[in-house]
Amino acid sequence: MNKHQQFNFKDTVRPLLTYACPLGFVDIWIGGQKVKALVNTGAEMNITLETLSIKLKLTTRQISMNITGIGGHSTPIVGLAEGIHFCIDKEDKKAANFFIAQGKVYTVLGRPFLAGHKVCLELSKAQGEILSYELGDGKQLCIPICSPKVPGWEMAPPRRIADQCFSIH
Repeated sequence: MNKHQQFNFKDTVRPLLTYACPLGFVDIWIGGQKVKALVNTGAEMNITLETLSIKLKLTTRQISMNITGIGGHSTPIVGLAEGIHFCIDKEDKKAANFFIAQGKVYTVLGRPFLAGHKVCLELSKAQGEILSYELGDGKQLCIPICSPKVPGWEMAPPRRIADQCFSIH
């Protein structure tokens, strides 16, 4: 480009496209304690609070690292609790590893949990977002985690990923 050509920055920058991973809350029980957990298909790890791990006397291995959230904030990870038994349906026992976080964070069931237990997230116009998986007796457990009545809930995916599947297997 020569020095006489005008450069129009607005014409060359495309607007940022963002896509929120399917999220929703589900009640789980760890050591008899009811915990509200965020199901997050974009989370690369399962997370729980340090205060909760102390309260439940979880056996943890000390580690020290920081994770960065989607908003750019940093959260200290101070431990790892391995093979923690918990229930989503009070009779169906699961186990997962949880990273122990300091600060104000949710307990998160991320991709390791979803993939390890063959959990599916399904979208339904009538029921919204549904977490489902097969129980030990072959029955299917379906838990609504986000209602279509929630303001801002949309069934249609962003245009750029309209061809892709939403089920996680």
